[in-house]
Amino acid sequence: LSHRVWVLQGQTLVMVPRKERMVPITVTLMPCKHLETLEKDRGMPMYLGLLESSCCLCCKKDGEQPALQLEKRSIKALHDLGEPVKPFLFYHSENGRTSTFESVAFPGWFIAACSKGDCPLFMTQELGTTYVTDFELIGEHRGQSGVWADFSSQQQSASGRNVVTLTHSRRTGRAATVGPRFQEWTSG
Repeated sequence: LSHRVWVLQGQTLVMVPRKERMVPITVTLMPCKHLETLEKDRGMPMYLGLLESSCCLCCKKDGEQPALQLEKRSIKALHDLGEPVKPFLFYHSENGRTSTFESVAFPGWFIAACSKGDCPLFMTQELGTTYVTDFELIGEHRGQSGVWADFSSQQQSASGRNVVTLTHSRRTGRAATVGPRFQEWTSG
């Protein structure tokens, strides 16, 4: 088991080997309210926000292909808009214990990281074998405010696909990182 975590380095989200006293970022997943305008059967459209930086993940074209970016946006404000904001939405698909996050704006492109070493997160069309594209939700809290999760340890599933584990502490009203620091999340 090779433990790796997602951390923020400047304005870049990076997956790195976990070190002592390192605190991974906490990701909030919030579902889109306007399902009727989006493709059916691709997964649940979710906004992904970082509690530590008040940024949200988005997928926008950079040159010839889509790129994963962070933008200073409130996940709650995106959720409350009268229409979906496609660059900020990802189809969350579950297959057994694992999940993938596919861009709504660019179908067929998935959030990914390199399978080893330090690596900025990126978008790929190649699922699971070369890059980490599958994520395991170990613990989660589903409620009106969304799903809280930490992107934590990496392992290989029985199918041989790389998997990154999401963990969560079920403390009332708090999303927890896999470290000593806790982050408060309020829905209003």
